Amino acid sequence: MLNFGLGVCMKKLFVICMFFILGSGFAFSQNFSTDKGAMILGGTASFTSEGFEGESRRSTSIMIKPVFDYFIMQNLFVGGSLGMYYSSNSSFDNTDVGIGPEIGYAFGGANSSMFPFLKAGFNYFSLSTTNNGSKSTSSITVITLGGGMVFEIIKHIGIVGFLSYNIINQPNEFYSKSSNTIELSFGFYGLIYK
Repeated sequence: MLNFGLGVCMKKLFVICMFFILGSGFAFSQNFSTDKGAMILGGTASFTSEGFEGESRRSTSIMIKPVFDYFIMQNLFVGGSLGMYYSSNSSFDNTDVGIGPEIGYAFGGANSSMFPFLKAGFNYFSLSTTNNGSKSTSSITVITLGGGMVFEIIKHIGIVGFLSYNIINQPNEFYSKSSNTIELSFGFYGLIYK
């Protein structure tokens, strides 16, 4: 099932990448990638090893995360992300889809071909779980804090690396389960400016 989930996610990532590559060449009034009014359209993919509070088991997962950010002033951006997540271990399979806002600050100016950034975000996920043949649904909230680097390899196209710390809360009718992850992800950004 992991191969099927990964194949679907990779097809979606390919479509998203093609969209921002084709769309990022339009001219806008911004002079550089972190100027006021510039935009970022892209996404990252990640592999995560996750531990749970009070439990010894670990889960491995794959996440595809398209993002859209808009610079409301030079270097300061707001935006949102869509998360598509699949995880599995010996007893369960999870499929999550989530959405949420983010805010961040990118360092760099008109002469920068790479810029580091810091950002924080919140995502709400709808979770579908198959556990030993039994299916259930629940919700998860995730707070993300992290930083990364964008390398503009050609005008309007950048490679991004992002390291984040994620605080995860999964409530249900009996108790609330918390966990945390450290996540390293890589991807492509379309940098939309003049």
